[in-house]
Amino acid sequence: MLTGRGDPAPWPARYELLDGVRGLAALVVVLHHHGVADFGHHAVMVFFAISGYCITAATIAALASGHADFGAFMARRLRRIFPPYLFALAFFTLTRVIRDAFDRGAGPPDEPLLWLQNLTMTQWMTLLVEPGPDPANNPALFVAAFWSLNYEEQFYLVMAVLLLVCRTRPARLPLALAAITVASVAWLWLTGVDSFRGLFFEYWPHFVTGGALCLVLTRAQLARWRGALALGALAVSAGCLLSLQGMAAEQSRLILEFAMIGITVATLIAVRPLSGWIAGTRGWRPIAALGAISYSLYLVHQFNLTLTSTVAAKLVGALQVAPLEVAVAVALQLLIATAFWYACERPFLNRGATPARRSAAAAVSGRS
Repeated sequence: MLTGRGDPAPWPARYELLDGVRGLAALVVVLHHHGVADFGHHAVMVFFAISGYCITAATIAALASGHADFGAFMARRLRRIFPPYLFALAFFTLTRVIRDAFDRGAGPPDEPLLWLQNLTMTQWMTLLVEPGPDPANNPALFVAAFWSLNYEEQFYLVMAVLLLVCRTRPARLPLALAAITVASVAWLWLTGVDSFRGLFFEYWPHFVTGGALCLVLTRAQLARWRGALALGALAVSAGCLLSLQGMAAEQSRLILEFAMIGITVATLIAVRPLSGWIAGTRGWRPIAALGAISYSLYLVHQFNLTLTSTVAAKLVGALQVAPLEVAVAVALQLLIATAFWYACERPFLNRGATPARRSAAAAVSGRS
């Protein structure tokens, strides 16, 4: 499909497959924490790229509507992400209280500052004064998996600021994103890839790549750059993979992140014309359902690892089939996440929509 000038026509912002892809990434994270796959960290990079697409789409929609309101934009984002997060913290606290009844000293932390940071997703501030080699090892985190939400919160804030900057001239948005990208690359160059201070610059290239994907797929003025972005993403991925030999661990981690992002973006460009058809197939339905609960799964899985593994061992441990035991543990994680979704996430979704429509709409709603 071409425009009158021979350029590819823009696609609608709604990309039906994104929520399912996010669900698969969440499942990989769960498998990683159950010791099955060692790709959990790189699955989070897929989260960042998809988040970049979603928030850029939401920003474009706000600019196009003429209602580029900072407060409304942030309120919508935070209302979507914070209530389930706070319920997850309450769930975490309950599990620690119960655990403390059997194992003294295993209860929830009692430092007020840590509680304030965790309630506001500002655990990253600890890294400002105590930089570390891995943001997931931030001592201020109650749940290590929540490290990525620290960056997501900052991404929302940056895009809300860009909404104000570009509200009179929406065409400035790509330039603004590019300028921040240059600044983030400079930040990584100056601070090094093995020292994290919790600021959004450290994962902005991953996020903005998803934003670039949104722009070339949905903006008529940029549609001609789809092929270039896909080829560039593949070239970066190939170059990264070829350069891994003999590289230090802290450097290879960043290289693998860029390789994963490149492959993800190139694939999403290639399959965009098939998105509607794939989403309508029976095989995609369970993946779409997984995508619908992906945020809940991400929120509650890590502090239920011991519970699900213990129950799985009691149910099938006598068979001494390790894959089956893991499968049962993961199934229990999905059941817990589904219950959590119904009780603590679903009430904050748009009312009146069917689960299928909510799942598809999430791709442009800024959900992470």
